[in-house]
Formats: sequence, C-alpha cells, structure tokens
Amino acid sequence: MVTKSFLVGTEDEFNKNLAQKLGIELIKTKTRIFSDGEVCPKTFALESKFKNQHVIYCSRKAPDANPNDYFINFLFEAARLKKAGATVTAVMPYMVYASQNKEFIEKGETAIQPISIETVVAALAPYVREIVTVTPHFQRTEGVSREYSLPIHIIDGFNVYDKAFKGMKKCKVIAPDEGMASVAEELSLIYNCDFDYAIKHRDKKETDKTETEEKIFDVENRIVIVPDDMIRSGGTMMHLIEQLRQQKAKQVYVAVVHGAFAQDAYENLKKVCDRILFTDTLKNDNATHSIVDLLADYIERNKLVYKS
Repeated sequence: MVTKSFLVGTEDEFNKNLAQKLGIELIKTKTRIFSDGEVCPKTFALESKFKNQHVIYCSRKAPDANPNDYFINFLFEAARLKKAGATVTAVMPYMVYASQNKEFIEKGETAIQPISIETVVAALAPYVREIVTVTPHFQRTEGVSREYSLPIHIIDGFNVYDKAFKGMKKCKVIAPDEGMASVAEELSLIYNCDFDYAIKHRDKKETDKTETEEKIFDVENRIVIVPDDMIRSGGTMMHLIEQLRQQKAKQVYVAVVHGAFAQDAYENLKKVCDRILFTDTLKNDNATHSIVDLLADYIERNKLVYKS
C-alpha cells in the first residue's frame, strides 16, 4: 500500500518550491546526453526508496529545447521510476504536442495524419497513473479529461492573473480567435467587463501561419487584455495588437499561460504591447507569474499526494 510521495525532478527553484509546498522530499534528476544526441536520465536515489511508493515526476521544457528530446527524456524517466516499483503521477506543466488534437487536412485531400496528443498519452500510459498539466490546447478549462488513454488533470493557468486584472476600470477582454472566445467571456465575468474575439483563419498547409480579419472592437481609450493559452511565433498576436492600436486602445496587455516563444517573438511583442504576462510552465527567467501555488493546491485538493 502506498504511504508516501516523493517529488522527482531537476533541482531548480520551481521544484524546490513545489516540494516545500507539498511537504515532500525532492529527489533530483540529471540527464546525460551522449555524443550522438541520445539521452540518459539519472535519478539520484536507491531503487529501493521507490518500492511500493508514489512519485510525482515533474519536468518542465525550456522554450528553445527540442520537444522530441524533452519527451523522450520524460518517457525514459517515467519508465525507470515505474520499473523501480513506484506509482507515478506525471506532471508536465506545458504538455508537448497538445496543439495537434485534430487533423489539419484540406477538403478533398487524402492523407493519414497523426493526432499527436493521443500518441503522447498512449506512450506514457504503461508507466504513469495520471498526467497533471496546465491549460493544454485541447482543453482550456479546469477539470479531468478522460478522452485519452490516461486521466489528464487540467489546471486553469489563467487563475494566476486574477489579482492583476480584477477591479481594473475601463477594460475589455479580447480573445485572439474564436477558440479562445469562451475563455475571454469567462475572464470578463471575473474582471467585471465586456469581451469580444478576433476571427482567425489558419493556413491548413502551413499550420503555424494564420491571418486575422479586420474588425471593429470598440476599444478607444480602454485597457485591453488579450488572453491566450500559448504563444509561439506571435504573428497573429502582433496583427491583433496592431488593429487595437489603430483603434486607439489606451493600453494593451497580453496574458498568456505558456510562453513557448520562438526566435524573436518575445522581444517583438514587448515592443508593441504595454506588458506581456506569462507563467513559468516552461523554463524561462522572464516569466512574470508562477504556477507553483496553483499546482500544489490542485495536487492537495485532488489527493494526488501521500504523506506518511
């Protein structure tokens, strides 16, 4: 019978704080990389320590890290912990391949295309009991998703911004696309303001390329909050901010959960918006808000931790 939990992960401030808030021991990991690029994770503890116990394995990706390398390392570590006799809860704050949750195939086109998130979860299923993540692309509201081969616990990362925006006067929430409209509406109720959303079209042949329709947003002399679950290239966001500036918005704040910034996306956005807020779901020293408290609170409330 499981009586105790350990937190396994790199010995950084994020994991140190998480272990402290949960009141459990942090056992550090380190990854060795061979000359051909293959990875070999190491956990610095005796195998007997994990026998019939529970492990919360938490690993964050760096924005510029290869997602394939990150996931293979995550998979290998989970498999090793399972082999050592542990029951494993996988904590992947930014879930790789979560954006590909449907097929992007043009009408009349014949093709076989993977739904990547299904494969990622299926690969972890033999080794972990459940996955804990924050605002993945396939589901943006808090709760447990059972659509895949493992239960996925989803934490609402937008909760970290409540203190920043609650009570702000003359503000409006504008979603960057229709998919974020329901989130914008929910946030507008919390912030006591109205909301709107932009219309975005995706190039199905180039899934990173999007275009935003011109639209009147009624933002003159108002503070605009633009929420999004993640930013990579930032092209769509840049176009939307340009429209808001042309329509004489007083200030524009971008509030994103995952700052998965590619190339110069972060620096470019800083130049056009008044402030860009993003969390530490990925390793980034510029993160403005931490999700550690949300993560610890969720784990405690849902009884995903054991204390002897």
